[in-house]
Amino acid sequence: MTDVFVPMVLRFSGSCAVLAALLLLVGCASGPTADLVLRNGPVVTLDSSIAEAEALAAASDTILAVGTADEISAYIGSDTRVIDLDGRAAVPGFIEGHGHFMGMGEAQLQLDLMGTDAWDQIVAMVDSAADATPDGQWVEGRGWHQEKWDSAPERMVRGFQTNARLNEVAPDTPVYLTHASGHAAIANDAALEAAGVGPDTPDPSGGTIVRDAQGRATGILLETAEGVVQEAIAASRSDRTPAECVQMVWPLTQQAWAFKQPAPSTEEDRAQSRLQRHAVRLRRRGG
Repeated sequence: MTDVFVPMVLRFSGSCAVLAALLLLVGCASGPTADLVLRNGPVVTLDSSIAEAEALAAASDTILAVGTADEISAYIGSDTRVIDLDGRAAVPGFIEGHGHFMGMGEAQLQLDLMGTDAWDQIVAMVDSAADATPDGQWVEGRGWHQEKWDSAPERMVRGFQTNARLNEVAPDTPVYLTHASGHAAIANDAALEAAGVGPDTPDPSGGTIVRDAQGRATGILLETAEGVVQEAIAASRSDRTPAECVQMVWPLTQQAWAFKQPAPSTEEDRAQSRLQRHAVRLRRRGG
């Protein structure tokens, strides 16, 4: 690559003016060197002007170039990691962020267990919540992660705590606490009983009711086994009024409006306004 020389005009005092051009030469620098090169693609760009290339060069988090193998070879340096795709396709990484609106609204009314660092801390939170929960209602929470606790509970089965402590602090109040991943949960015995889970309850397809060596359910439910208790929770809510449903999502709705995407379409504006008006009416109707 040819460097750009910048001419500078200097004037000297005296009987005559002297025009001098000084060329500032930094050096004969070559093009940027890639940290990573993929070649022998295809490389799918999703850019209509370059729909498909056979090689790609990247440095840090920036794509330097896409093109032919010969063109991209100019970006290879001594420290470049070169991956031969051998005909396999490379596609952009898809990052899809989403939220389940009702679930996120419900989370506003549950125990927030995301910042907990010990099982004892969670048990204490459940203890306080159970004392304040009317008969027939559930204590729910989400966000616990046993791998992030400072110390493991005394008794663990298959890498998870058991529900013994929950049974101590909430013997009559059903408790259901969802793992941070959403792929597991723990329920106390009152919740398992409400869901009809007993010694002979089989594992549902695609899920596991974790049991100890004696065959007793520990309260841990994996994957589709969560649905067994979730159905019992849904049944307990069957008499909820529309206003109570709006209450679940109201805080989240307020946040969504606050962070509204710029320049939405007219139809999006109208739909959002209808939602807002409907939510306000239901909320007022519920007192």
